Amino acid sequence: MDFIRKAVLPVGIPVSGLLLLGSAAIATAQDLSPVMYRVCGAFSLMAGSFLAGLWDGRRRRHKGIWGGLLCGLAVTAFWGGAAWIINGGMGCSLVGLWAVLGGICGGVWGVNLPAPVSRGKSHRGLHLRQKWQTAADLRQKRKYRRPWKELEKSTRDTGNTDLRLCKMCKNRKKGKNA
Repeated sequence: MDFIRKAVLPVGIPVSGLLLLGSAAIATAQDLSPVMYRVCGAFSLMAGSFLAGLWDGRRRRHKGIWGGLLCGLAVTAFWGGAAWIINGGMGCSLVGLWAVLGGICGGVWGVNLPAPVSRGKSHRGLHLRQKWQTAADLRQKRKYRRPWKELEKSTRDTGNTDLRLCKMCKNRKKGKNA
């Protein structure tokens, strides 16, 4: 049920609700027939399910069909329950089917999108990655329990301070007395 908390509630329901309100306002202002209300409602429900499935597929990176199906069903169940409370029914059963298909398409598309690039390219991030990589190398070579103390010992003994400096530093020190 993690998909409800992380995909349906923050993305699917608000998007479909805003689209429902917007399309209802436009349809009312244009004096359209009640059939157009159903079309606008079906589109907004499908768009909300699609975006919830997309969000869930991008977050989990696997099982896009299953996650999209569950997101589409959850969004449809939410708005169907609201319609049942207000009107006594949802109206057309095909609307729910289109919403579920939209959720499935969104889930598959979300899984197949390229993975997001991490933003840890800062200067400090490079220092930390270098330290952790050096500590991991030491741990793998010598099987130390406390790699930080061994890292400090190895840099003090050899006088090499390159391990503590970033590759991007322009004034990188070489050795003790540089």
